[in-house]
Amino acid sequence: MTVSRILKKKGNFALSMKASESVQRAVDLLSSHDMGAVVVVDNQEHVIGIVSERDIVRAFKAHGSKALALTAEDLMTRSPFTCKADDRVDHVLASMDKRNFRHAPVIAEGKLAGMISIKDIVKLKLEEVQSEADEIRKYIAA
Repeated sequence: MTVSRILKKKGNFALSMKASESVQRAVDLLSSHDMGAVVVVDNQEHVIGIVSERDIVRAFKAHGSKALALTAEDLMTRSPFTCKADDRVDHVLASMDKRNFRHAPVIAEGKLAGMISIKDIVKLKLEEVQSEADEIRKYIAA
């Protein structure tokens, strides 16, 4: 199973912002879309970083309310792990687990094409298990 299966279900939407935009903007985006990370892109929509809720919390611990005036560039994880639509979900999940992050931007032709999260992968895995269980029930009943 590949990342494209997740994108077909959830769509290609990904929050993004420019490196020069404020942390306040990141907070507003995350809050209004109920998401946990925003991708930082350059003018050509190439991924250059990611700002997560964790990054914002750490900034508040270090800077207090002044953290809101910092820029995405000040907080972002640079060159984050990314994946492609044809990557295997199990590989992406293993990388996310090993590196301890919850979001992976999806890249197509060098540009942002979506975002997947651990939640998306778990949801897909649960659907697979349920489908297999249903098939086994049908087989036994037959």
